[in-house]
Amino acid sequence: MAGFVTIVLAILALGFGALQMTKAHSTDFRVARLCFWTAGLISAIAYYNWLRHQALTDRVYIAIAFISTLLIGYFISLLLNWVTARERLECEPLASRADVAALIDFKVHRDKGEQILAAIRSGDALSTKKLNQMDEWWADAQTKAHQSVFEPFLTLGELNRFKEPWPEGEKLEQCAQAIHNGQITDEEKDVMIYGTHWERLERVRQLIGLIEWKARV
Repeated sequence: MAGFVTIVLAILALGFGALQMTKAHSTDFRVARLCFWTAGLISAIAYYNWLRHQALTDRVYIAIAFISTLLIGYFISLLLNWVTARERLECEPLASRADVAALIDFKVHRDKGEQILAAIRSGDALSTKKLNQMDEWWADAQTKAHQSVFEPFLTLGELNRFKEPWPEGEKLEQCAQAIHNGQITDEEKDVMIYGTHWERLERVRQLIGLIEWKARV
């Protein structure tokens, strides 16, 4: 039993060290990974002869232990990489962080969208200039949302949801409020142009809030 436990620990050190060494971008743990690798390799060689004399059943158990330790090492590796990335992010001055600068720019673009929404009037659906302005704003918003600097904070599902229409009920409520305020009429074209821009703007607001929450800026 003692020999079996020892070989498991040796495999754990070897597997963990190997997985850690593959994570080149997290250099804070480079020395630790090298130590794990060396210790695991030496231990594996030392118990090689012991392994040769084991029964087939014991070899199966050792194979299972080896696979399990690789998985454990992989998840520990992910955890250490996440800790390293968070520490670097927190230590870096806010003024020099690229994600902060990109987020400020995204907020400026959001404010521009707010101005466009507030300026919508009845009949704007017939204005090519107005429609082009709204479409260009939305195209720029998608480009800004997909910047690589935001990748650590957004999942693929969250980015895909960014392009989806807003729930119809809430969108119609906002259109009704705009009609009540006299900004637009209840004509279908007015409701369509206002509702389309409002839901796009709402997606931008939502995404900015999500980035702020995850980045803690």
